[in-house]
Amino acid sequence: MNCQAKFTFTKRRHHCRACGKVFCASCCNRKCKLQYLDKEARVCISCYESINKAQAFERMMSPTGLVPNSGISEYSTVSPLQEAQTTSIPYSVFKQPNGDGPCPKEQKRVWFADGILPNGEVADTTKLSSGVRRSPQEPNPVESPANDTVCASDIKPKDEMHVAGRTEILCSPASFVPEEDMLPTELSYNSDCLITAIAEFPTSTESAKHPVPVTTNATDDVLVSPLDYTMLCGIENCVSKEISLIPEDNGLPPLLLARGEKGEESLVEEHPSHKQVTLLLEEPNPLTFILNANLLVNVQMLSYCSERCWYFSTNGLHGLGQAEIIVILPCLPNEDDVPEEIFKLFINVYKDAVKGKFIGNLENFTFTEGFLGSKEIGGFLFVTPTFQKLDDLILPKNSFLCGILIQKQEVPWAKVFPIRLMLRLGAEYGVYPTPLTSIRHRKPLFGEIGHTVMNLLVDLRNYQYTLHTIDNLFIHMEVGRSCIKIPLRRYNEVMKVMNTSNEHVISIGASFSPEADSHLVCVQNDDGAYQTQANSATGHPRKITGASFVVFNGALKTSSGFLAKSSIVEDGIMVQITPETMDGLRLALRQKKDFRITCGKVDSGDLREYVDICWVENEEKTNVRVTSPIDGKSMEGVQSEKIVQEEYFEMDNKLVKCTEVFYLLKASESYSHAHQFAKEIALASCTALRQHLKTLKSNGMNKIGLRVSMDNDRVEYQAGSGGKLLPQHYLNDLDSALIPVIHGSWSENILDYFLNAKQIKTRDGAEIIWYHRANNKLQMTEAIQSTAHMIEADVFLCEREGSGEPIMAHPPETSSDNTLKEWLNEIKNTSKGIKLDFKSLAAINHSVKILGDIKLRQPVWINADILPGPNGTNCIVNAKGFLDTVTSFFPDVTLSLGWTTGWINLKCNKGYSLEMVQEMAAICRDLMQPITFPVRAALVRQSISELLWLLQQSNSYTLTIWTGKHDEYSVEDLLFIRDSFDKTRVFYDILEPQKSEFRKAIGMQIVA
Repeated sequence: MNCQAKFTFTKRRHHCRACGKVFCASCCNRKCKLQYLDKEARVCISCYESINKAQAFERMMSPTGLVPNSGISEYSTVSPLQEAQTTSIPYSVFKQPNGDGPCPKEQKRVWFADGILPNGEVADTTKLSSGVRRSPQEPNPVESPANDTVCASDIKPKDEMHVAGRTEILCSPASFVPEEDMLPTELSYNSDCLITAIAEFPTSTESAKHPVPVTTNATDDVLVSPLDYTMLCGIENCVSKEISLIPEDNGLPPLLLARGEKGEESLVEEHPSHKQVTLLLEEPNPLTFILNANLLVNVQMLSYCSERCWYFSTNGLHGLGQAEIIVILPCLPNEDDVPEEIFKLFINVYKDAVKGKFIGNLENFTFTEGFLGSKEIGGFLFVTPTFQKLDDLILPKNSFLCGILIQKQEVPWAKVFPIRLMLRLGAEYGVYPTPLTSIRHRKPLFGEIGHTVMNLLVDLRNYQYTLHTIDNLFIHMEVGRSCIKIPLRRYNEVMKVMNTSNEHVISIGASFSPEADSHLVCVQNDDGAYQTQANSATGHPRKITGASFVVFNGALKTSSGFLAKSSIVEDGIMVQITPETMDGLRLALRQKKDFRITCGKVDSGDLREYVDICWVENEEKTNVRVTSPIDGKSMEGVQSEKIVQEEYFEMDNKLVKCTEVFYLLKASESYSHAHQFAKEIALASCTALRQHLKTLKSNGMNKIGLRVSMDNDRVEYQAGSGGKLLPQHYLNDLDSALIPVIHGSWSENILDYFLNAKQIKTRDGAEIIWYHRANNKLQMTEAIQSTAHMIEADVFLCEREGSGEPIMAHPPETSSDNTLKEWLNEIKNTSKGIKLDFKSLAAINHSVKILGDIKLRQPVWINADILPGPNGTNCIVNAKGFLDTVTSFFPDVTLSLGWTTGWINLKCNKGYSLEMVQEMAAICRDLMQPITFPVRAALVRQSISELLWLLQQSNSYTLTIWTGKHDEYSVEDLLFIRDSFDKTRVFYDILEPQKSEFRKAIGMQIVA
């Protein structure tokens, strides 16, 4: 017997049809198909789990990922990995008449290890003469002790706990460190798509020519590639929660043998040996190692460019916003063990990405100690593949970089001018532009720095400054002409170069050009001197040759007899021009105009060469292979930016975060004003999905896209994962979070708005800086460029031939160079809040359509004086008409409702009476919007009790202290007001000098 149950007449014993041992009904209550039977049979729990593991492994090792009709019947005494390796032809304790397989059905007879037949009779072994005998060497599973079997229940993970530095990324649900779930959020702005990511934003597509092995999806039996991000779903249940699962004793990390199907746990070997892994590497499919719950690494042994190579590719880095990484490492002679130090590189990149430090194209990762058994290896240079051969590689499904080993003496060039090192590697190994393989034991391609033009442009010792390289700026050299192509969208970077350069020299680094068929290469010879070569992509005569930098030197004297000089210097070009030409070049660059420099002697006639500086609308090759998780829409060429969220939205040990935003903007729209909107959308979506993280990830939705469209005629959003829209119950929560953001932040408390934007430090109304009466265009421009948070302006209806147009003016002025529409179109591109003071009901009636057509995403206050106040007149805006119009068209706006007031010098001016504030409270009683009451600073001290009563009527009420130009009040009055009210409910729109004196008195920075 193999369990401790005491059998009785009612408690029957049961034989396991796999191992033949005796169990009670509860210990032998599973069924599975065995090789010697055509139907399912009763097996014990241990055999059931062992059989399932072996079948799962065969599915993984099968080229198609599936093993139909597998009938494995085995009792295992080895670890899951060893068991998986030895069960391709499993044995059974049931004896078979033929060694080739099961006997015909009518001849099939079995007996158990204790000599009992299935019908309960004692077996007569003499009648089974047809049965083959076991050889002495043949293993007998019956002799294996039951407690030797390792089953799924033996490999349970530790209790889940939060470990600092770890996240589960849920692409819509994202996790942090080992358990990471990411939420890719794709936001569409003005019909354009913007992706935020919780773990991933963009999804990548796999080229059809790259075969990819597959496994089965746990929820819907869809085939899943080991390179798919959903492979990470459920991994956190199989491994511990450390940020690194690489053993400290230089062992291998856990090995994923098979992904769990239909909600079952994945099959993981926690401590694989090199010998076991070597056997598995003989199979065509990659092995998947688990570095932590959010990061997998696929490893293969393959032939690349006629060399036997190790091939590593990550799966999970993009959930943090970091491009995936591949490494191709040629094998050393007789090297059979996986170079495990490569795993440490991936973990270090992962840790940096968690902190928001990402590696991009032509960036590096350096080592302080030896690596891969060599003290000469200095680190990795990461490049984006261009012309290199990739057909034989199974590539990541997202954008990726290739890591190339560099030597310690090459590190300075990797840090300050990496394109030179990349191209030099290509020239050395005959690959254009650079090889993707990492040669371990090679000589460094650069030695002591020596004499180079770069000594004048970069800091090769302390790396304090470097040559400013502009992405997608290309230098093309042809016969008689050199062309410097500058992308229009990089104008700000060009201005930065000009502003930081001296008056005589402009130096700019260029990008590698995919349009060129060759490139200049700088080679350092054995004597330390630098020479110029060219590396070609085709081997044919060169037509367009790329260069790595350009230097414009404005010190050429007119007496030299040259108009200008152009020459090749190392792997770049030097253009010597006169001071007058330099002035013309600087002016052209500032005005985005093309410029031509004619080179040659003054009297050389037609023997001229030209250097053309051209502004181009080039389509940048960004986000190649990246698609939207919503519907598979390609993101190639779409501008994007990484987002490092300081806020974490965690639940059930899983984290959701936004990792990247894609801007699909129209030509008339700018990137800058969409940035803040994208951050607000990301925060809102993460908040809404936080409660669903566990469910999302368990259903394989760990990468989610959110697309928000903000066209004037179409305001909507879509959310999806894996090419499908999210189910409705997720959308319900997204509605609540996103709709207020999409339709604007008009009613948002300005303290929350500017605090979230990190423009103020505390929830204190005194922190808000105001710009008053920004009406004409000069005042408006000054307000936009100022440090003010809120801009106040007045709207007046200008009557013109029977019709009216809202303009920006304050009576007695009745004309302006600025209309309301023009004013709003300028302010909407900023993050500043708006307060519009309407001087008549007619003005608001003519303004509602303009306000509705222009999508504003900042707080908006609409002000009108609707009651007479102290020393005030009856020239008020009709309260009912004003409120009916505003609340009907703009239910999200913040209302600013005031009294007309006056100030009489040298007289005792009464404050706001109780009757005045009670009348205002009665008007506001049924309003749902936030309301601020503008009150005159000189009248507040004598009205403290009345205004305190007013604020007590609603938590959404605030005060805005304003002042007239000739009012008499002191800083002490302002300090008294500050001490009398809640600091979060009083704002100060006051004039100088009291504004600066007040801020100084309360310890706030004085703003010019």
